[in-house]
Amino acid sequence: MKNLIAAVVILLSPVGAIAQQMPPMPPTITVQGEALSKYAPTQAVLPVTVQTHDPVLKTAKQKNDEKVTALLALAAKYGVGKEQMRTAYTTVQPEQEYNPQTGKSRVKGYQALTNIEFTFWKMDQVAPFMDEVVKSGIDTVGSLQFSLKDDQAAREETMLKALQNASKKAKAMATTLGVTLGRVVQVTEGGSAIQPPRPMMMMAKAAMMESDMAAPELPGGLIEVRQTVSASFEIK
Repeated sequence: MKNLIAAVVILLSPVGAIAQQMPPMPPTITVQGEALSKYAPTQAVLPVTVQTHDPVLKTAKQKNDEKVTALLALAAKYGVGKEQMRTAYTTVQPEQEYNPQTGKSRVKGYQALTNIEFTFWKMDQVAPFMDEVVKSGIDTVGSLQFSLKDDQAAREETMLKALQNASKKAKAMATTLGVTLGRVVQVTEGGSAIQPPRPMMMMAKAAMMESDMAAPELPGGLIEVRQTVSASFEIK
């Protein structure tokens, strides 16, 4: 039993010695840095829906294909490459007609729908493209959405601003408290968010557009990038 107690004392003694040698943690100031950056859009996404009708299914699909081919050619004219076009969906469905006298429905024809999303990297090409699309007889132009083509640089720039804000806050606190600010002991990245402008509703019918109507100016607004960080500074 004495040998067991001696062994425990021997094992615990180094731990106690190490604990006694550890210096106390220095006092710190912890602040939260915040930053907001605003950027002009560098990318715009426009969905366009092509729809055709015909009593014959094959003809409805053929008419739709022809309109889609013309639409893709128009997009290429405005510098939209194949990698900037995406088919969201394509469908052909029957159109029903109800006869109140017989109480029955019958297929009166077929509707073909194709929705394509076009991504623009040149903002000055969006309005002229939309103008031609509507005048060409396309029925539906969807909501125009603005964004950043590559948001990584914007995130990093805003992160640096948030760190600078944290440093400024810590220095102000140290000055007010009459202490000297030391090295940074810990930095933690907080929340990050990108807020694009509200989508622009661009629903339109070709019949409502005058043929001599000029393409409108489309203000995209600014994209907001927010970032927070938490930083702890040693007090000397």
